[in-house]
Amino acid sequence: MSLGGGTIINNGGAPFTITFVGEVKQGTPVANPIPNTSLIGGNQVIRSSKVPQAAGPTVLGLLPVNPAAMTRFAADGSSFIPNNYDSGVWDSEDPIGIAEGFFIQTGAVEAWDRNFSVN
Repeated sequence: MSLGGGTIINNGGAPFTITFVGEVKQGTPVANPIPNTSLIGGNQVIRSSKVPQAAGPTVLGLLPVNPAAMTRFAADGSSFIPNNYDSGVWDSEDPIGIAEGFFIQTGAVEAWDRNFSVN
């Protein structure tokens, strides 16, 4: 998995720990572009924030120019949580966890750029 990508792990619901090691991505901008999913059969892509911060999509700088649809797994893995973006507003600002992957779909290439520094 690359930084800003995502994956789905199904371990039957048992708790487990994943440890990430490395440098925190910093700069102006920390870019994580989202492809035009209509060009890949309308499928969703999996993304995650490149910065280690749990926050709503607006705080994380995920502000597409075009309408978009995000889908996340519920914390207990029992259901999907939809979140749509249109006219500059997400339906929900529920926090996206650190290293949490989510599906996103949009009809145009979108820039997900963030200025981030740990200082």
